[in-house]
Amino acid sequence: MLDNCEESEACSVRRGCLSFCDGLYDKGARASYLLAAIVDLLVDTLEEEAGGECGAGAGERKDAAERARMLCEDLAGEHDVIRREYWSFMARDLARRFS
Repeated sequence: MLDNCEESEACSVRRGCLSFCDGLYDKGARASYLLAAIVDLLVDTLEEEAGGECGAGAGERKDAAERARMLCEDLAGEHDVIRREYWSFMARDLARRFS
């Protein structure tokens, strides 16, 4: 397990990666790899916040979970239909675990 300094650094790096990906998304990029990366970053953040490692408010956690779930639905329905079942499963799992 990481010590507090490394946990804080990991959270900071994750936030930076998410910010970069969000910038691409905001500019209209919708590549399946980008959307999957955003989902992974959001899920990692949610899991660490559940363990108390990266602090965020309950409202932020709910928003992140909803955003990840919606991206999974977008991937299943439009951007990565070959893996539709996987993304549908991920959306259901996110709703079950974080809503």
